Amino acid sequence: ALKGNTAILERFVMKDTVMKILKYILLIAVTVLFLFPVIYMLACSFMTGSQVSEMLNFSDGKYKELNMIPNMATLEQFYQTLFRKPEYLLKFWNSVVCTFPTVIGQVAVSSLAAFAFAKLKFPKADLLLKVFLATMMIPTQVTIIPLFVVMNKMSLINSYASVILPSIFRPFAVFLLVQQMRTIPNDYLD
Repeated sequence: ALKGNTAILERFVMKDTVMKILKYILLIAVTVLFLFPVIYMLACSFMTGSQVSEMLNFSDGKYKELNMIPNMATLEQFYQTLFRKPEYLLKFWNSVVCTFPTVIGQVAVSSLAAFAFAKLKFPKADLLLKVFLATMMIPTQVTIIPLFVVMNKMSLINSYASVILPSIFRPFAVFLLVQQMRTIPNDYLD
């Protein structure tokens, strides 16, 4: 009887092992599929402009050979982007200037609001939180014109503040922090 059970167990282990191997092969294939454009982009960044345009020239109706390895690796594309085209650095700097105050402001404002909703007891707190979170369902397209009018009345048009201020007050950050703060025991508040 034991011999029969071990044979069944061995078949089960073998089937389980084969399924795991097939899962890993599938996962590796999907990973390669998703990483291919990134690797291709990285490879093209080390090619000269003429190599890239030659490879992507479809004027004769035939596909060229896909070349992932540059004939002559160069940093020309990086040099052109960083030093010959200052608009890239300007756009990068604009992103930095808009992102850091937005993140700091969101964390500050959202953590205070989340603490109030999660730990302080006041009338209609749950209803107010639900109404506040319901504003996430309002499409951005609906709020663009009212935001423009408000920013215009505050004379903030064409400034960093017109991008940063509306981005600070977002309900999604409050929602995430409320969920986190509810897991903290009230005993720690003393």
